[in-house]
Amino acid sequence: MTGKNRFEFFCLQAIVIVTLAVAATPKTLQCQNSNELTTVREVRALTPDQASEARPVRLKGVVTVLSGWKSSFFFQDSTSGISVNRLSDSPPLQPGQEVDRPRYF
Repeated sequence: MTGKNRFEFFCLQAIVIVTLAVAATPKTLQCQNSNELTTVREVRALTPDQASEARPVRLKGVVTVLSGWKSSFFFQDSTSGISVNRLSDSPPLQPGQEVDRPRYF
């Protein structure tokens, strides 16, 4: 095997290994954005400058109370609670409802 053939074989092996590693990675990790906030604790820890960056948020938890002010509600996950101000009341929410989609925030 010549040096060029060995290099091509090595590259092919590397591609196969990377492909298998990606295929074995859980789908949730493949799609997760490293800047994405996933807990209320992370959101509450933001400085005003960090909050102004409008980082993506994907929280999973429960609506605890509808505030009665516009479309806002209180939300809690396993780390903490927070008030959420929405621009619209669609989709409608109810206390006790589990929320795990970013469109609610």
